[in-house]
Amino acid sequence: MRVQIPSRNTSRCLPPLLLLLLAMLGVIHGYAKEPGQPPPYRPETTLAIFPDPKGKPMPEEQWQAIAAAIRAELSSNSPEVRAIVESQTSPETQIVRGDKIVPGLDVTDPIPVFLHGDCKTAPALHFFAGSHSERSGTLGWVIQIHGQIEPFIHVDCKRIGQMLWMQGNFCDRDQRNKVMAEAIARVILHEWIHIATQNPGHSRHGLSKASFGANDLAPSTQISRTHNGN
Repeated sequence: MRVQIPSRNTSRCLPPLLLLLLAMLGVIHGYAKEPGQPPPYRPETTLAIFPDPKGKPMPEEQWQAIAAAIRAELSSNSPEVRAIVESQTSPETQIVRGDKIVPGLDVTDPIPVFLHGDCKTAPALHFFAGSHSERSGTLGWVIQIHGQIEPFIHVDCKRIGQMLWMQGNFCDRDQRNKVMAEAIARVILHEWIHIATQNPGHSRHGLSKASFGANDLAPSTQISRTHNGN
């Protein structure tokens, strides 16, 4: 996990990117209403999750597993998740698939989530080459500009899939999707906590800890491999 501080060039380039994403999400799209009628209800936060456009199209069953895993994490009663809920005007969260967004979607507080790499379990090179270079690294990150943690989340699905390969290798497709979805959801929640609290620090336990092992990513399974992330 990492809070990345961008260079000045990155800082200058971010506003146009922000406007583009907000336009895609319909944030700058106004809604029409009949005179005297209240505006339509809209959830306070929308997670717009974008699969990697350079990878294979995400199967619908995998997307549904990720959305279900995020909702399950949000429904937990942990203090960390409560910090997310309390940061919103409404406790409800809308979860949409970014590559399926239709024009005119009304949202008030979007958080784009970018998934990097295919979201599937796969062996890492160090299993065969004896290298330790791929055993560590960042699973997710957000960007901090002038002390403000921006509402953009990045998740390294490829690295997560490598960490969980030993477990997924012995599962059927549905179970592999479930294991990966649980891990992706927990990384998203970890980064969302940074955004909600505007705190780049980490705790020693739980979703806010600095390093996730395989058992932290998929606590419903028993995996022995570990990960030393940032």
